[in-house]
Amino acid sequence: MSRPTKRSARTAGNLSAKIGCCRAAVGWRNVGRTEGQQTAMEVLIYSIFSLAAGAYFLVRNIRLMRDENALREYLSKSPKALVWVQKYGVEGAMRMARDSSLRLGLVMAVGLMVAGGYGMFRYVQYGLS
Repeated sequence: MSRPTKRSARTAGNLSAKIGCCRAAVGWRNVGRTEGQQTAMEVLIYSIFSLAAGAYFLVRNIRLMRDENALREYLSKSPKALVWVQKYGVEGAMRMARDSSLRLGLVMAVGLMVAGGYGMFRYVQYGLS
């Protein structure tokens, strides 16, 4: 079967033919990897990033939950919290943040840390070096 030309791909409107022509022209290759497979460096970088982001958000959310003045300052200065402060006032926004938003943030931070820990486990366990 012959390779579709750029003209036939354009006229047929077949997306896979268009992509095939572009890849053939540029010479893209997926050397040594199957599709969806990650290299060891990607696993390591994603794991470190997830662990660092999870730790940062966990510490920040715990600090905001424990210190009322820090939460009040954050709500008064944050452009993200401006809508909530305008709608519910500072006290209402603080109550909502403490009751729902910060708790959800804690769960997400722990999830990031678990994902990063699993990636590090894969990196160490399977010797992806």
